[in-house]
Amino acid sequence: MFKRCIEGRFRLLSILVVVCSILVFIPGCALFGIVAYAIPKPPIKPTYVGFQDQTVAVMVWTDRGIRIDYTQIQLDTATGIQNRLTRPVDDKGKIKPMPKEFKGAKFPYIPASVIRYQREHPEVDGMAITEVAPRLGVTRLIYLEIEQFQTRSDNAVDLYRGTMVGTLRVVEVNNGIAKIGYEENDVRIDFPKKAREEGVPELGDAKTYAGTVSVFAQEVVNRFIEHPAEEN
Repeated sequence: MFKRCIEGRFRLLSILVVVCSILVFIPGCALFGIVAYAIPKPPIKPTYVGFQDQTVAVMVWTDRGIRIDYTQIQLDTATGIQNRLTRPVDDKGKIKPMPKEFKGAKFPYIPASVIRYQREHPEVDGMAITEVAPRLGVTRLIYLEIEQFQTRSDNAVDLYRGTMVGTLRVVEVNNGIAKIGYEENDVRIDFPKKAREEGVPELGDAKTYAGTVSVFAQEVVNRFIEHPAEEN
């Protein structure tokens, strides 16, 4: 028993000697890089807070050209955003509680209802969003203008690479008076993220469309909730 204990300690000591010998030959910056890589990155804080105990709606606008090519893009984008806030799911597909940043928040309208309002009141297209928001009867409006959307690469029409660009605003409404509480221009994603710039074959328009909208919806939601930092 005593002999096995001595042998175990000797093996441990030998391993430590080898590790220390290796570390001696690693330059300082490289060693720092190894340590930094091993330490998990802290979560990213939201860039806008102010949804707790509010009534919230999601509105998506895009120009007629994009709507003609992608008839469901307003509904799919708004639904993707709202579902991630009201019915988020974990990696196993189980529904989680609403994000803490939305504690007490209520979403009185489904996205389809907001889109129906837009279609029944085409005059709102020519109005400032601060004039439109009070009409919806909510205190916070997540408003997204889609400015660019495509599923094909610019460099090769037979290759697939989704691109989506938009302007994001949060409109705060208090006592019938609206103001912009948050604004970000050129919110952009490319899908697949790590694909080469000229695009990838065999992905198809449908999968590229769905993936692009889904990733963009998450990108919008990430502005409002704490979320993990991306891995390198």
